[in-house]
Amino acid sequence: MRAGIAFVASDRNEQSLFGSLPAIENLLMPHLGGFARKRAVHAALFERAAHDLSLHPANPALEARRFSGGNAQKLVMGRWLLPGLKVRLLVLDEPTQGVDIGARAEIYKLLHDFAQAGGAVVIASSDPTEIRALANRILVLGQGRPVELIEREISEDELVHLAHNSFAAKRGTSHGKPFGELSTESSHAAHVD
Repeated sequence: MRAGIAFVASDRNEQSLFGSLPAIENLLMPHLGGFARKRAVHAALFERAAHDLSLHPANPALEARRFSGGNAQKLVMGRWLLPGLKVRLLVLDEPTQGVDIGARAEIYKLLHDFAQAGGAVVIASSDPTEIRALANRILVLGQGRPVELIEREISEDELVHLAHNSFAAKRGTSHGKPFGELSTESSHAAHVD
């Protein structure tokens, strides 16, 4: 966190969410050491975050495991989007896995808003629709290797083809550039507008 980098894991129930703890503690986890025992501050931050995240229900006492998949994901993402943390880079693995279509749209909006406010977003996703909706730069991996760096509009079919085409994985170039030259750009692989 000191470096301004936050990570949201793909398996929120096992790696990010504290299911038996109330929503307020899950959301404010990174903040709790900074203003311990200040219930009024906690309540105000939760209320603001619940509104900004469109969290339903906006019940700070509800155990995190009781939230739907989309709202649980908003709790996890929201902890890094609260003021005071100065997160500059948000890295997400499968950000909308197990999330309904309505919550998916709300999560996309949160990510776009974060990027518009000057933050950078890097996502790892196996969902071509999600990649097209979020990314302005895409690094396609095939068999664990870079296949193509894309900085243009791309169809879902082309994206899937690139990810699964073993010939592309073996050819080792991207728009004529050897992959060795991509190392400095790879951190921007799925940067959100």
